[in-house]
Amino acid sequence: MTDDLTRPPMTDPSALYRSRDELYATDMLIAAVTGVDFFSWLDRHPGTVGDIAAHFGFQPRPVDA
Repeated sequence: MTDDLTRPPMTDPSALYRSRDELYATDMLIAAVTGVDFFSWLDRHPGTVGDIAAHFGFQPRPVDA
């Protein structure tokens, strides 16, 4: 059988991605609360996703999530 990379996948990997995200979600929350003091800063400086991303040097997509 020849691999056809133009054919859509036969399986859905989204369950794997959800499991992966669940594994580190708690760690990311702890880092935001303690290491970066993100929520205290956000309380004092409300802004758009772009404003927040620019201040911390983060990419917009993870900030939005």
